[in-house]
Amino acid sequence: MGLGTVGRAFLRALAENRDDIGRRLAEPLEVTRILVRDPARHPEERHRLTTDARDILDDPEISVVVEVMGGREPARTYMLEALRRGKSVVTANKEVLAYAGPELWAAAEAGQADLRFEASVGGGIPVVQGLTQGLAADRVRSVVGIVNGTTNYILTRMTDEGSSFEQALAAAQAAGYAEADPTDDLDGHDAARKIAILASIAFGAHVSPDDVAVEGIRHVTAEDIRYGQGQGWRLKVVASARLEADGLLLRVGPAFLPQDHPLAGVSGAYNAILVEGEPVGQVMFFGPGAGGGPTASAVLGDVIEIAWGRHQGVSAPRPVRYRPCPLKDPATDELAAYWRLDVVDRPGTLAQVAQALSEASVSLRSVEQRPKPDGRATLLLVTHRCREGALRQAVANTGRLPVVLSMGPPIRVEGVD
Repeated sequence: MGLGTVGRAFLRALAENRDDIGRRLAEPLEVTRILVRDPARHPEERHRLTTDARDILDDPEISVVVEVMGGREPARTYMLEALRRGKSVVTANKEVLAYAGPELWAAAEAGQADLRFEASVGGGIPVVQGLTQGLAADRVRSVVGIVNGTTNYILTRMTDEGSSFEQALAAAQAAGYAEADPTDDLDGHDAARKIAILASIAFGAHVSPDDVAVEGIRHVTAEDIRYGQGQGWRLKVVASARLEADGLLLRVGPAFLPQDHPLAGVSGAYNAILVEGEPVGQVMFFGPGAGGGPTASAVLGDVIEIAWGRHQGVSAPRPVRYRPCPLKDPATDELAAYWRLDVVDRPGTLAQVAQALSEASVSLRSVEQRPKPDGRATLLLVTHRCREGALRQAVANTGRLPVVLSMGPPIRVEGVD
């Protein structure tokens, strides 16, 4: 279902690797129907094309449905019906999985069918299989990663080439890493869907993207990047799910990482997911996070797994089994933060800002003041660790000061007391 970039790459991979796949399986894989909107765009596949989903859903000879249409509907409806009718489903659709996971698993159980979704997170990185099979013996404590290649490419350009945010975004669009409307990437929604899926696998929690505290990167400036470099930090959009004593903490947002952090060196459009568990310790999955080839590799791998299981008369373990898991209020989390403010450059301004922070029980680790034209200055602050709720109050207090002209949101800093 679907013949865009991923669909075409899937067909190409199946054709080019047919001999190798045949050696792994007792019977060949054959694509018999392809659902498209406009058959005229795909004349080379005209003998297999259809515009009617019923040609796939009603065909008793079709045992596996590959959904690479994207979007929530009608993909969700098609997947649910296929599963209920006993057809296994392989999908790369993170939006449907993140929001309709329980529905899909109920349909899969009702139809005694397999649901596989390796390609929904991390492109060609086998992180879903790694969590469900490779780390099946471990109690996972945290899943932290760079799971959006667009924003990682943008921040890499800003860091390594000194580009402005606007320049880096334009370069990402020209390179095909960013859509014409990059809202889901820039505002963190894409990463929120992916960490919701990973949290569901790692912790068995029914997590919606709406449960994730999300912050985007539109406010990040070249000045922020340069300041972090001077401190030995690299800015990354980090998606995290951590199981703590008082619940599961979920967040997506920019964070300064120390140079020796395992994720700090992940550059360009690459993804990496760092898993910490017991007794394994830390394990990192790294690779291309998007693109037709990597995604098609993951999709085809899932199809082969299902086909092998059907031939053997077995089904792979279900990756997600939900259990109660309370969510932690992000306001109770502790963090150190970097914060940029534009202020009136006159005596007493810094004292007023410091007082506003002190009233919220937030103390300063360091302050740098940079004069600007027209009687203005930029304050670059780094706080000691404090509760996020206290930092929010400090932001509210500071925003009411007449000497504060503008301010960006604080950015989390890892590895600082």
